[in-house]
Amino acid sequence: MSIKTVIINLDRAKDRLAFQKLQFSKLGLEFERLSADCPSHQENYERFKDSWERPMSFCEIAVFFNHKKAWEMVEARGEPMMILEDDAYLSTDVLTLLDNISRLDHIDFLSLEARGKNQRKLVARQPTTKIDDVNITRLYQGRSGLAGYILWPPGAKKLLKAVQSGKIGIVDKFINAEYSLNAYQVEPAPLIQLDRCQHYGLPCPLHTASYISSQGKKHVKGIATLRFKCRRIAGQVKILVNEIMNRHRAVKRPINISGSFN
Repeated sequence: MSIKTVIINLDRAKDRLAFQKLQFSKLGLEFERLSADCPSHQENYERFKDSWERPMSFCEIAVFFNHKKAWEMVEARGEPMMILEDDAYLSTDVLTLLDNISRLDHIDFLSLEARGKNQRKLVARQPTTKIDDVNITRLYQGRSGLAGYILWPPGAKKLLKAVQSGKIGIVDKFINAEYSLNAYQVEPAPLIQLDRCQHYGLPCPLHTASYISSQGKKHVKGIATLRFKCRRIAGQVKILVNEIMNRHRAVKRPINISGSFN
């Protein structure tokens, strides 16, 4: 099975697009660009800005709906796709994974990313399967960081169904809270974000700044403060319950990265 790739990219982020074109050319792969600029983002912002555990910024909501567009592509085409943000840095190990993806079944979501020692993921104690030297391990918690993942149509349906029920959120937290997903982790991870290069002692091919973290936070007062606090507590309780339920078969630890980043 040949896995197609879609990369989410802002029109103004021409340096990131140029980096991806060079990276994919070296890997011998192709990708489809999904524009991150959409007139509906403003409407979505006004409608959903107060719908999560804290007020969401315009960029956070735009990112969510950009990923949603990619999920819709997966559902419409009926085949898995690799979904990347434009600051995704790939190792050559991803080629082996993509060449053997047909061996993976009953998977909804496959995380390709690691984000350093400070991010510990709750993963099964033993891998489910192995592709050459790459482990595919059940992922129970810790899907934060969405620079790159592979999504199957059943997973896309589950995520879109959650959106249709009125749920949205910071996109990686949203996916993390969707426990109906059959989620897995690739290790060693063949993908990091460009801003993680220094953490891993790798030369950075392109220095980037986050378009999200630069956004100012909205101050909340009155009854809205209590509403957001209750949502945060409910979200933390769900995480705790999930960890307790899977403690006997999983361990919380950092994910190792590939040694094949060029």
